[in-house]
Amino acid sequence: MFYGLIFIFSLFLQRHEGLSPLATGLAFLPVTVLIMASDLAAGRTIGRFGTQRVGAVGVLLTGAGCWGMFVIMSVHIAALVVALVAALSVTGFGIGLIVTALTSALLGSVDKSRSGIASGTLTAFLVGSARSPARTRQDLLCDQLSAGAMSCWAPLRL
Repeated sequence: MFYGLIFIFSLFLQRHEGLSPLATGLAFLPVTVLIMASDLAAGRTIGRFGTQRVGAVGVLLTGAGCWGMFVIMSVHIAALVVALVAALSVTGFGIGLIVTALTSALLGSVDKSRSGIASGTLTAFLVGSARSPARTRQDLLCDQLSAGAMSCWAPLRL
């Protein structure tokens, strides 16, 4: 979900708000910093509060950030870019907590002899969720090409 949000909002900021690719990347810098901070914070707080509580806080923050993005897009705000980046940052902080809690719960629930399998399964899931926006990009590009669908799909296989 989150990778798709970054992809869609980067297109929105460039095409609708007129930001350059560099300005769009810099706009997402606070999001990146907060994701790293939440990963570090989750790693330290899981030992104290447990994976369920840290994961629950992550879910609440993610929901609040998504709700904020919905409200921001529904109401015209003068500082649209700043508001969107702030809401996306809250969402990213929450997702950082969730992923760290899920990783800890998953790897803590399997026997050490099977931790490699569990880790590989989690990695496959994360790679799959990152692949989704790439596929969306591919579909959007194919819709814009005037050539036939077969010529569109062949060079873009993932």
